[in-house]
Amino acid sequence: MVKKISKLFVLGLQEALYDTHGHAALALNRIAGKALLDYLSNEGLLDVDGGTEAVEDAMEKIMESFGEELEHIHVEDEGDRVVVEIQGCPFSEVTEKLTGTGKTPVVCPLVSTLVHLIEEALDTKVRISEMDFEDGTCRFVFEKV
Repeated sequence: MVKKISKLFVLGLQEALYDTHGHAALALNRIAGKALLDYLSNEGLLDVDGGTEAVEDAMEKIMESFGEELEHIHVEDEGDRVVVEIQGCPFSEVTEKLTGTGKTPVVCPLVSTLVHLIEEALDTKVRISEMDFEDGTCRFVFEKV
């Protein structure tokens, strides 16, 4: 029951942010994810050794700590950007409902975590520039800044 309520709340929050801020709400990921990052840090789950494989391993470990499992995650460093593809995202139900109404998801708990992990592992600052969803696969593009 709590999972269902949480997903419905995240859906409502996504709709509100999109309605009030449009795509500019993408910038809110860092603020929205601060409590999650603080928790993960206190649990020792944000330590990454470096490289894209470390980001993949850390995300899988984080999701397992919440009792969730990612079907597949792939992180690719493409020079001026980092592309992350996730299959089997636990938020796909929310994403599908939101995109079904013609709205773009603008805040995602995983994005806040990915930003931190990428910055730690690749020793660079990034910002989210794209979020795409198709056939159960989430694709995030982060620009290096």
